[in-house]
Amino acid sequence: MIDAAISGSTTAGGACTSPRTASDKVMLRASRYAIPSTRTTTAIRGPLRDAPLAVCDATSVVFSDFVPSDLVYRDRTGETYRVTYNPAHRWFYVPEMQIDEAILIKCFDSAEDKARFTAHSAFRDPTAPKDMLPRESIELRTLAFHAA
Repeated sequence: MIDAAISGSTTAGGACTSPRTASDKVMLRASRYAIPSTRTTTAIRGPLRDAPLAVCDATSVVFSDFVPSDLVYRDRTGETYRVTYNPAHRWFYVPEMQIDEAILIKCFDSAEDKARFTAHSAFRDPTAPKDMLPRESIELRTLAFHAA
């Protein structure tokens, strides 16, 4: 459960997928598709305190807060979004996330009447101890197809 709010913005917040990149990733065509991204930690040596993952409540973000950004690979160029600062944003994170906890992030939804993107970012937690262990986490991405 996400139980702690953070104020202000993150330093490099963004959304993993834009509509252009999402359609490039989808080989099968469906009337609606979503790309959820599950992140879970591998905090082998204890709880995650270094650069925890924060997510922004989608109801507090307007589309103009997203800025397209090239994602350059050796063989192609994709697109992602960065997030501009907006004092209306409501950011949340799981403090000291344990290895048996996970956050499910919907990175993209093709339905325009739904929350389409989730702004998210790791951030420096000023309350974390100075001698904390480096962040270790793993990310798994999946595609979900919906019938019309």
